[in-house]
Amino acid sequence: MNEQLSPGQEYQVNWDGTDDAGNVVASGLYIYTLQSRGYVTSRKLMMLR
Repeated sequence: MNEQLSPGQEYQVNWDGTDDAGNVVASGLYIYTLQSRGYVTSRKLMMLR
C-alpha cells in the first residue's frame, strides 16, 4: 500500500484478513501501524472468526 495521499482527504483501508502469504489469520488481537508524511499511529484490531 504505497500510494500518494493528498492532505485533507479521507481514506479507507480494507483488509481481507490474510497474512503476507495469503493465509487466513486466526482470531486474536492485532496491532497495525499507519504512516503518512511524518504522521504515525498504531491501533488495535480484534479479529473474531
